[in-house]
Amino acid sequence: MKGFEIQINGGAPIVIAAEHYAFALLGCVNGEEQGRLTLMGGNLTERFTWWNGALENGDKIRVRVVETECPSVPILVRKRSWEDLYERYEKLKIELRKLGRIE
Repeated sequence: MKGFEIQINGGAPIVIAAEHYAFALLGCVNGEEQGRLTLMGGNLTERFTWWNGALENGDKIRVRVVETECPSVPILVRKRSWEDLYERYEKLKIELRKLGRIE
């Protein structure tokens, strides 16, 4: 599967990948969590966090697209039930109806 190899300040590479549906979120937010980087991914029923920490000015992050069958072990796995997914789906439908995006 395709994934991302991410290296922070020359440290050991972290390989982010998930079966079926995967994404990587690299965010540096402003405000209370300013300078924080979170490496996340997931599929329909699980969310994975591989790294979550503070960044400083001048830090170096290297990202490479890789083919992998063995991603890094996440530091956090959150399971989601199908009931939770269905509840989110129903809430989204209500919101989209209010916005006139669906009937």
